[in-house]
Amino acid sequence: MMNLRMRKRIAAGLATACLAGGAVFSAYASGPAERYDPGDNPIYRKGWIDFNKNGRKDVYEDPKADLDDRIEDLLSQMTLEEKTCQLVTLYGYKRVLQDSLPTPGWKDQLWKDGLGAIDEHLNGFVQWGGPLLDCGLVWPASRHAWAINETQRFFVEETRLGIPVDMTNEGIRGVEAYRATNFPSQLGMGHTWNRELLRKTGYIVGREARLLGYTNIYAPVLDVGRDQRWGRYEEVFGESPYLVAELGVAMASGMQTDYQIASTAKHFAAYSNNKGAREGMSRVDPQMPPREVENIHLMPFREVIRRAGILGVMSSYNDYDGVPIQGSRYWLTERLRDEMGFRGYVVSDSGSVEYLHNKHHTAVNQLDAVRQSIEAGLNVRCNFWHPETYVMPLRQLLREGLITEELLDRRVRDVLRVKFLVGLFDRPYQTDLAAADREVDGPQHNEVALQASRESIVLLKNENRTLPLDAGKIRRIAVLGPNADARGFALGHYGPLAVEVTSVLDGLKKNLGSRCEIVYEKGCELVDAAWPLSEIFREEMTPEEKAGIQRAAEVASESDVAVVVLGGSSRTCGENCSRSSLDLPGRQEELLRAVEATGKPTVLVLINGRPNSVNWADAHVDAIVEAWYPGAHGGQAVYEVLFGEYNPGGKLTVTFPRHVGQIPFNFPYKPAANTDGGLTPGPDGNQTRINGALYDFGYGLSYTTFEYADLRIEPLTIRQDEPFTVSFDVTNTGERDGDEVVQLYIHDVLSSVTTYEKNLRGFDRVHLKAGETRRVTMQVRPQDLSLLNEQMERVVEPGDFEVLIGASSTDIRLKATVTVEGEGAVAQKEEARYPHALGKGESLILPIGSDARPEGVEIRWSKDSQGTFEVQLMSGGGQFLTVGSYPIRSARPGAVYRFRRTNASEMRILITEGRGRIEALRIT
Repeated sequence: MMNLRMRKRIAAGLATACLAGGAVFSAYASGPAERYDPGDNPIYRKGWIDFNKNGRKDVYEDPKADLDDRIEDLLSQMTLEEKTCQLVTLYGYKRVLQDSLPTPGWKDQLWKDGLGAIDEHLNGFVQWGGPLLDCGLVWPASRHAWAINETQRFFVEETRLGIPVDMTNEGIRGVEAYRATNFPSQLGMGHTWNRELLRKTGYIVGREARLLGYTNIYAPVLDVGRDQRWGRYEEVFGESPYLVAELGVAMASGMQTDYQIASTAKHFAAYSNNKGAREGMSRVDPQMPPREVENIHLMPFREVIRRAGILGVMSSYNDYDGVPIQGSRYWLTERLRDEMGFRGYVVSDSGSVEYLHNKHHTAVNQLDAVRQSIEAGLNVRCNFWHPETYVMPLRQLLREGLITEELLDRRVRDVLRVKFLVGLFDRPYQTDLAAADREVDGPQHNEVALQASRESIVLLKNENRTLPLDAGKIRRIAVLGPNADARGFALGHYGPLAVEVTSVLDGLKKNLGSRCEIVYEKGCELVDAAWPLSEIFREEMTPEEKAGIQRAAEVASESDVAVVVLGGSSRTCGENCSRSSLDLPGRQEELLRAVEATGKPTVLVLINGRPNSVNWADAHVDAIVEAWYPGAHGGQAVYEVLFGEYNPGGKLTVTFPRHVGQIPFNFPYKPAANTDGGLTPGPDGNQTRINGALYDFGYGLSYTTFEYADLRIEPLTIRQDEPFTVSFDVTNTGERDGDEVVQLYIHDVLSSVTTYEKNLRGFDRVHLKAGETRRVTMQVRPQDLSLLNEQMERVVEPGDFEVLIGASSTDIRLKATVTVEGEGAVAQKEEARYPHALGKGESLILPIGSDARPEGVEIRWSKDSQGTFEVQLMSGGGQFLTVGSYPIRSARPGAVYRFRRTNASEMRILITEGRGRIEALRIT
């Protein structure tokens, strides 16, 4: 039974604590202690702990011993029962565990032999959509840490070998706890493009987790966004694998500073592009060819494992090409461990083991699913089931010889390695309780969170410099919309749950005070009563809906400016919340149209977890601010942007399609893959579908302007294994200080297989004072030029690579070419040489960049040229079509010949009469 010392300690140590059966004890008689003291148990020695209670310092108990020696010594002392218990997670209080603190009954439970992990214990979360845990052990931070310590004490003092349990938890926007520092969603954090900020964020997440008693946090998400309908789009950093990798490295490195905790990245592998973006029970069928999986979805994991040394990876629910990841040795061992060098432990994503049997139907029963999983490379099963449902089949497999103890030992070693690295065998308790109260959700950490909220905001439109608003000239401001006074965007799952949140309305009231009158009207609900059916079958508005919108419009008409706050929430976006449309849900656009019709300056603020196709707003509203889910300080940050106290500098890490029918529509993309058909609408036109993005990857405005100059590349010619350096000047040419996110793209001019039109391969967020110039330097590595050839070998092919420096993926400001030397170079495209003489019936064919939409050509003909010619374009199908016939005109610098703007891949200049010599040519 549990020793008397521990039972007395629990009874005497709580203030309003919750225990199974509703028992409540009275409490810290002398108030909360500043430090945690496990007491006078003789196992606690000076400088070490006698975990196995044998009175001597074993190798695994010696902090100075070699890591591998400690692992092997402990493993040699473990029974099969103890080993199998290390490969399972127990979900915490009110999830699976029915006790908030250890009870005597624990000595009769499975975990009398230990556990691999306890997940989400006392973090405040109980179930989706339900109330938070009402328990005196969730807050304040010192009391929570005390309770986690007491839970840990059971495993240290009451199990035979004293192996501490890994206390795991979520944390993609701050630690999932009753309270902790609350950051923007991971999608919002991606839009900062700020590695150092992500490192600070990661450090705070790790620091607060350890102060609260947790030792392993499930973050960052390394999935790459590909389908904007996907519910979990709010959890990704963006669409570029390079950006996801860079920010993932920064966040994970911050989290694992000095091994304060383990960072467990998710979801491995090929998880984020299911068929039709369907989710929930349908997370099984990614729609991607092998090269896309390699180039897009595996790149972040490779980089974060190699550069940040993450100690955890979560295996995903899905299959790839019919093979479930959870049961695949290829994915969980050959790729993850053997190739990428992962040295931590793999934990399953909830029911992914069970899905082998009941969803994928590749396992005959639970026993077979367990066998497939552990053979594939799974270390720890984590599901909302009792741990016996995994451990008992595992023991049966061992008894029947269906798996070997050698295999079992390999899986246990990985778990023990992580526990040793995060210091659980040297400091199993969080002893500085005062620091927990001082730092968790403390002022210094919240300063960083506020800066993250500011930097995540993207200015999408600012017609006639509507923004920033001048508080001195505004008498009355209308704050409208279902998200104007919303706070739930900061309080969803996977982050802090009960912090104070500043809504947009709160932020305006707090900062404007009595300087102007603020009038709030909701106008409409976030979704209408028939949603989501109303996305495909629109009904007339109800009288109540019309009245609400009318009230909002009246408020706007009586105000000097209207701020309309629309978007989404956990009802429209998040896990299991994929959509069939990207339009504003419910009656939101009707509200916006009614407000804009008043003629008053209108600013749209979007709070959401995915891009929305706000086409009407882009065409009619004065200014648009994208705030994503901006965290607890979102309302303050939005106020500062609207009124010019902060100059927005965020840039899009995702593409905004104009319509859901364009999907898949994302970055990076193959040549010309994001455009299709003609560009002229109407009955006499040639356009059959909507072309182009509403807002492209990398796009974002500022209240100032920036110029780029003096691009230099050293060296211009390199070997296949040689890096090169890119440098250029950026100048703030406006009147306000501001941030510019400079972006470096690489275009492989000619390759043996089709590659992406351009790949992001460098970025930096640069703060410049008005008039300031700064030299930006980036290094491009050989791997940044690599591709997978026909044999799926990663190589750097000889040839030319364009280096593109821009303010977005389509706003390229500087360009140069680097040449990679080497044998086997593919012959480069023959460019047109000038002067170029042509006779009747002869032609000149010119390639057109896939991003170009030509509407003319400027030609300088020699003086002796005469006759007529045709301009022909090819836009698919292999046939040149004539777009114009013109007389040859000699002019300097050249004659311009116009035609209807269109898409094209090649242009042909065909002489129809006479002859001509082209001295210069430029496509416009």
